[in-house]
Amino acid sequence: MQIIKIDKEEYQGQQYYFRFLYNKTHFLESLPNDKKFSFFKIVGEKQKTKFLFYIVEDFSPFLNLPNPAPYWCIESVRKQEKPENYISVIKLIKEYFFKVKKTISITLPSNIYDKRYINLITKSLLDEDFIIQHTDYNHHLDINLFKENLYLEYINSDARRNLKVANNASLQFKKLRQKEYSFAYDVIKANRIAKSYPLKISKEQMIINLSNFEGDVFAVFKDEVMIASALVFGINASAKQLIYWGDLPEYSKSRPMNFLAFEMLKYYKNTSTEILDLGPSSDEGEINSGLSNFKESIGALTSLKFTLTYKSL
Repeated sequence: MQIIKIDKEEYQGQQYYFRFLYNKTHFLESLPNDKKFSFFKIVGEKQKTKFLFYIVEDFSPFLNLPNPAPYWCIESVRKQEKPENYISVIKLIKEYFFKVKKTISITLPSNIYDKRYINLITKSLLDEDFIIQHTDYNHHLDINLFKENLYLEYINSDARRNLKVANNASLQFKKLRQKEYSFAYDVIKANRIAKSYPLKISKEQMIINLSNFEGDVFAVFKDEVMIASALVFGINASAKQLIYWGDLPEYSKSRPMNFLAFEMLKYYKNTSTEILDLGPSSDEGEINSGLSNFKESIGALTSLKFTLTYKSL
């Protein structure tokens, strides 16, 4: 196999094979203008394209993948490749970029999206002497497992109590239209300011992204006041990823977040979505116990998200 640099148009023409939103050009074009990308294909016999990937171009001696997406992964043209092909591809990528980079760091997606694919890539990186730099603790909701009439049985006692409080507070759930997205963002912003958390995407860019990435926006109302919201991107045909969610601190006693999670599960149960990725509950391997406990209390399952590094001796 061989790595060949290609133009954006050729890369874009193969996107319908892709598993991940974050590898697609319309996502990359949403990033700040100072980001410059290079695109590559890996060809096999008869110069047929087998894999594609991108990198961010810079003059740093470090190749950090992703930059700045949540994770990075090569895309295969065929749904399934032989295991040995993944090892060959990782070896090619390592040798190709190690000529100009002293360190290669890769953050992979959790294997909830495709266990065989992600596990084979992880194993191939380890076989090629990448080491695990840190492991993040990821949470997701498996929509296929959700049964409304059994939900109260498999969440913990605190979550059951909180959901009862929410139901007694006469809350209303709504999937929002685009003209309402701005108000949902404002709720998220107020929540993150109160918790001293960063909000890395501007309102204007977020609204554009939600429209371009098959996004969903949900909200909870009390007495016609929007008190909680969730912003979700479409990753592929069967998976969504929660980008931000939160409530107004002054309404938290009504437990709108428990209500929001339950109603989102009910909504997605009637769609083609199978996985709702809630994202990591850790930062560079350090677990946020409060966040992790909340996600697990609403029925979230866990997985691992690896960052692996290869360095020169």
